[in-house]
Amino acid sequence: MQSVTLSAPLGWCNKYMQTLRRENDGTSRTCRATASIKYEYLQSTSSMHFLGIGGSGLSALAVVALSQGYAVSGSDLKRSPQLELVQAEGAICYIGHISKNVGSCDTGRLSTVPGDVQLTTTVPDAIIVSSAVPERNVEILSAKQVGVPVYNRSQWLARITKKMEVVAVAGTHGKTTTSAMLSAIMRQNEFDITAVIGGRVRQFPGEATAVGGSDPLFVIEADEYDGAFLGLNPSLAIVTGIEFDHPDKFESIRVVQTSFARFMRRVCKGGCIVACGDIANLQLLQMSCANKDLVTYGFGEHNSWRAVDISTNSGGGSDFSVVHSGEKICEVSLPIPGHHNVLNALAAFVAALVVCLAHNRCWVMPAERKLLNASSAIDPSAARLFSNIVTALGSYRGVVRRMQYVGTVGTCAIYDDYAHHPSAIRAVIKAIRQSFPGTRLVVVFQPHTYSRTVALLHEFAEALSLADRVIVTAVYEARKEADSELSSQVTGQDLARLIKGKSLYTESLQDTARQFVIEVRPYHAHASQLCSIPGESGIVTEANRINLATPEEVQKDVNTVIACLGAGDINELSAILFGLMLA
Repeated sequence: MQSVTLSAPLGWCNKYMQTLRRENDGTSRTCRATASIKYEYLQSTSSMHFLGIGGSGLSALAVVALSQGYAVSGSDLKRSPQLELVQAEGAICYIGHISKNVGSCDTGRLSTVPGDVQLTTTVPDAIIVSSAVPERNVEILSAKQVGVPVYNRSQWLARITKKMEVVAVAGTHGKTTTSAMLSAIMRQNEFDITAVIGGRVRQFPGEATAVGGSDPLFVIEADEYDGAFLGLNPSLAIVTGIEFDHPDKFESIRVVQTSFARFMRRVCKGGCIVACGDIANLQLLQMSCANKDLVTYGFGEHNSWRAVDISTNSGGGSDFSVVHSGEKICEVSLPIPGHHNVLNALAAFVAALVVCLAHNRCWVMPAERKLLNASSAIDPSAARLFSNIVTALGSYRGVVRRMQYVGTVGTCAIYDDYAHHPSAIRAVIKAIRQSFPGTRLVVVFQPHTYSRTVALLHEFAEALSLADRVIVTAVYEARKEADSELSSQVTGQDLARLIKGKSLYTESLQDTARQFVIEVRPYHAHASQLCSIPGESGIVTEANRINLATPEEVQKDVNTVIACLGAGDINELSAILFGLMLA
């Protein structure tokens, strides 16, 4: 890698570096002995029960708890890949909610889990509850009856991250990918981090949603829903973007901005905020950055760090150059497409640089010089740092259900993505167009929650209209919404009607699969293999997927791309299609 120079000092991380090196109760935050770390504030806790353990949020916390040596149990309404993963790690998992799942107030109860293993379950020391679980759940009531403390996810995160060096990744979009990228970079640079991510990370052991480590560095995807991120006190925060979402919790964009401003104010004094400078009304949030360093990144020239010269590489991903204050720093080659992923990678790049500099990793800093001045050349060890970050981004393997390549049917490629907001849908469609220019794009979209569908109905129609063909399914009700009349105000069919001339409504995933046969048969000679549609018992689970080819191998032969989008159970559809492909 060529020698590079910076035209401006690295003062943007100086306060953060000094804060991390400041003595706290006589012990340096960066040098604490953590070889066998257990959460300092959980010394009286040896066992915990997660209510909703199959969800992405609580399954991640359960994995972390298991890695730290705690006894873990949990329950959920149905099996899921996340539940099976946690169970494989050693958790006791129950299907269904009954009072006996949280033990008894006597000596315990004998329980049978898969494999006919006999286990005695005693009353746990703490219950952690998903936001999707109603307050009157029988296990919550039973726990309270016997005096077991009950925590929501936000309260538990606040509890387990005390005295940890928290790097929190927040934003309406991109936080899962950004936090996964950052975690991959940190692990590549020999940080033994703890990380909690909102999706299954390909590079984590077992494609888990979390890893537990011995270093005090805790990377976490900070969710704004229900104010979950307001229990954190991060040393470093990333804000990827702020848009109106979760109308069941936020009545307007102003309320959303207020919540993010409160989150930014929770960053430790002397900490650092890495924010996308392309955010609309970012100036309104800058007042929340008092006594903190604010570093901006993005495409615009006003940002401290920019991604420029973006192009599509031979693998269908994105190449770009990183520029700081007008000076080219390095080039990055991402294996995944989309301008939104370029921004995610740039955010992870800058945040990783801040953390590595603060921890003196891959950096030689003379004692008499606290930071680089305008004329200083980057030390060779800093060049190694840049090279390590670039290498980690280049080998990034992605997150399940984030531009996930499923496979091909003849000359038809199938992708699966979590996009359930108009902006995310636009980003995915543009990314697919980037990788497969000139191909026919069929989007299957499952609206997620009635409140979001009502609030953003016309924005959804506008975003989905960017596809060549759209199939809309019934609305997925993720949780019991406060306004029970919302379901009578809008349906998936209403959305389909707004996408004039190119849309169709289907009631079930099975109907959608049948429609898929109709859609692809005129275009593909191999579509005859799609003559039978499996029932629910024929669904191929995500854990059993095996890609027949990489996107690079099929890219030149693809005529049509099918994209299954949504945050509900639409991923089962791509599994059905994959099963048909293997038939």
